Amino acid sequence: VSQSRYNVEEDVWEYDVLRYMNECSHRSIQPTMGEILKSLGINTEKQNKLDQMRVGSILKRHGFYKKECERDKVRANRWFSVNQPIKEDESDGFFD
Repeated sequence: VSQSRYNVEEDVWEYDVLRYMNECSHRSIQPTMGEILKSLGINTEKQNKLDQMRVGSILKRHGFYKKECERDKVRANRWFSVNQPIKEDESDGFFD
């Protein structure tokens, strides 16, 4: 089996995605995929499934997970770090 089969090439978006997630983490914000893509300069009308999958792959590789939640009566999937799990008493508005 080839060694390269186990290596994941770094995506050119990786640094910017992780920097944005770090900024969000410092402000206790769990962004949506749309917000993450917008931080990369991709306007809402230009966002597509391929972009979402690409960013999702980066996030999952680095220990992030998405969870559906409701804020201001709007449900959305938001991205969290596994290093900062939701505490039971802080989970108001989150769904399993």
